[in-house]
Amino acid sequence: MKLAKVIPSLLAFYSKIASSEYLYSAIVYGSEHDDVFTLQCGLDGSMVLSIDDYPLGNDRVAKFTDFKVGDCTVGDGIEMVEDGENYDLSFDSEVCGTVEDISASAGVQMSAYYESADGETQFFQKTVSLNAACNLQSTYTAEYTFNDIQKVVERPDAIKIVINFTLMGFSCPVPDMIINQILAILYQALAQLDGILDLVSIDTGCPDQRKKRDTSDIMRNVVVGENAEDGIPFAVAVMVEVGTATEIEILALLQALLDAAETDLNDTGLHDWVIDEDTEILPNYVPESESLIQEFIFELTPMNQDFTAEEEPSDEAGQMVYFKLNQTGSDLGEFLTYTVRSCKVVGSDDSSAEEYVLYDESENEAGTDCGRSEVHAKLEQNRLEFNFEYLLFLFSGGNSNRSVYSLVCEVVLCRASDADSVCKRVEDVC
Repeated sequence: MKLAKVIPSLLAFYSKIASSEYLYSAIVYGSEHDDVFTLQCGLDGSMVLSIDDYPLGNDRVAKFTDFKVGDCTVGDGIEMVEDGENYDLSFDSEVCGTVEDISASAGVQMSAYYESADGETQFFQKTVSLNAACNLQSTYTAEYTFNDIQKVVERPDAIKIVINFTLMGFSCPVPDMIINQILAILYQALAQLDGILDLVSIDTGCPDQRKKRDTSDIMRNVVVGENAEDGIPFAVAVMVEVGTATEIEILALLQALLDAAETDLNDTGLHDWVIDEDTEILPNYVPESESLIQEFIFELTPMNQDFTAEEEPSDEAGQMVYFKLNQTGSDLGEFLTYTVRSCKVVGSDDSSAEEYVLYDESENEAGTDCGRSEVHAKLEQNRLEFNFEYLLFLFSGGNSNRSVYSLVCEVVLCRASDADSVCKRVEDVC
C-alpha cells in the first residue's frame, strides 16, 4: 500500500493575483511558439492563461476571440484583461475544468482570425483548441503548434541594472539550488516592474561561482568577509525592456519594490542592497534559460513498530500498521517545507467503495494525538519526515471477512517563512 508519487515541476514565484494566492509561472517545453501561450497556476486551483497576438506573413497579425474554457465563457467564469495585443484569461480549474487528486486541467477553445487592412473585415482562419494542465502545486504548459507561421526573431533592447546585496546565513560556495530559490523570491518582489525581462545572478562573492562574462570589478565596492557571519556579496542583474519608462523612473521603482519587500528579502538572507546607477544597454537581449526545475516526490513506506527499518505491513484486521512519509525528490532548500493535511483509507474492490478518514489536520487539538482515536491513528512529525500508524480494520458490508483498500495521504507544500501556514499548524500540534 504505497502513496502514488507526486511529481510537480516548480519554477519561480512569479506574481500575485487579487487574492493572496501565489502563482507559479510555467514555460512551454519544446515549442517554437512559446511566446504565444503561457500558463500560470496557483495552489488553490486558479489558472491564468496569457495569449499574445501572433505575426503572420504579409504584414498580417493573428488575433483571437470567442474564448471558452470548459463550459465557462468571458464574463461567466472567465475574467479577461485585454490590451489590444494580448489577453489574460483568469479562471478556476475546479469550476471550468477537471480536478483529479492534485492534478487540474481545462480544455480551452478560441477562434483565430486576421483583419483586413482597413480593419473593417475579419477573416476567421480556424478554431484553436488546447489543454491547459497543471499540478495544483506547480505549473505546466499550454501549447499549440501553428502551421505556416514564421516566428519573429527580433528581441527588445534591455537596460541592465546591477543590484548588490549582502547575503547572510550562507557560506561559499552557495549551492545553485539556493541561488535559484533566492532569485525566484526576488523575482516575485519585482514582478510589478513593467517590462522586466530577466533576473540573473552575476556574483556570489565566491571566486569559483563568478559568471565568466563578468569581470571581478562588478563587486569593486565590496570585500568578501572571512567569517560567514559577515555575509557574502551577492550581485544580481535585472534586465528591463528599453522604452517602458525612463531610466530614472525604473531605478526609483526598483528601490521602492525592494523596500516594500524588505521583510521577505531579509527572511531569504538578502540585506543591505545598493542599486548601481551605472546601467548598460544590451541590444536584442535574449533571456537566459537557467531556471531550476525541482521534482518533489512524496512516498509512503511501510515500517516496523519502532520506525527504524522497512517492514511489510500486517494484513490481519486488528493489528497495527506503521508508515513513514517523506520527500525523496529535489532538496526543499531554505524556503520550502511540507506537511500532511489528511490521511484516509479508500476501498478499492467491487465489494467496497467506502472510505474512512484516519487523520485530518482540521481536527487537531493541542495535547492530543493527531488522528482518529477510534482506530488508534496517530501522526507524528520528525523533522522533515512523518510517522503514521493506525489499526487495521474491515469495512462493513460485502464480504465481511475481507476488505481491500489503499492508504492515501494528502501532502501540502508551504513557504517556510509563512507563520500562518498549515505546515506551521501541524508542526505546532503533531
